[in-house]
Amino acid sequence: AMDLTPFADDIRKVLEERGAIIYAHYVFRSSGLHSNMKFDMEILCQKDPVFAAKLCRYMADATIERHLYIDCVVGVETGGIFVAEHVSMQLNAKTNLEHPCFIATKIGTSNKLRFNKNSQKALNGKRVFLVDDVVTSGSSLMRAKHLIQDAGGTVVGIGVLCDRSRKAIEFGVSYFYTCYTEENAELWTAEQCPACNQ
Repeated sequence: AMDLTPFADDIRKVLEERGAIIYAHYVFRSSGLHSNMKFDMEILCQKDPVFAAKLCRYMADATIERHLYIDCVVGVETGGIFVAEHVSMQLNAKTNLEHPCFIATKIGTSNKLRFNKNSQKALNGKRVFLVDDVVTSGSSLMRAKHLIQDAGGTVVGIGVLCDRSRKAIEFGVSYFYTCYTEENAELWTAEQCPACNQ
């Protein structure tokens, strides 16, 4: 199942007003793909943390409505930190249950992720809601999912603030939530990129 925040047009307007949508040639470090635009949700979180937190609240509400029975939330560094913390807080407040938040951190400048030892132990046997700010190719979320599974956890759902993938990514989970889907973001390999081949 997939859920989308009902007022996506309003979200796009706010993103543009806050400078979170950048229209320029961009190369994604994690996937190596090229694009004509970038979504910088960190800018949104800095310039309008109240609105960003509101989107996280909708995400948390959706998981409750879907009866996902989440034990904890995991965010992918760096953009997923804000999302994980706020989704966790909302779940704690709305369910009166503790939903700890863990972060899959990056190893140096590589695309690899890791948990610290305490997080790794805590995830064993837990039902996890995995979150990030933006999904493009899905590679970071897939690496985080495998990391959670290696720690003994089960990813029961994935949530993002913005889906700019333009295709259905097969994450192998039953539930995916996005606050906003961008239909106009192009993605190319380096060989296909018009800006690189002028």
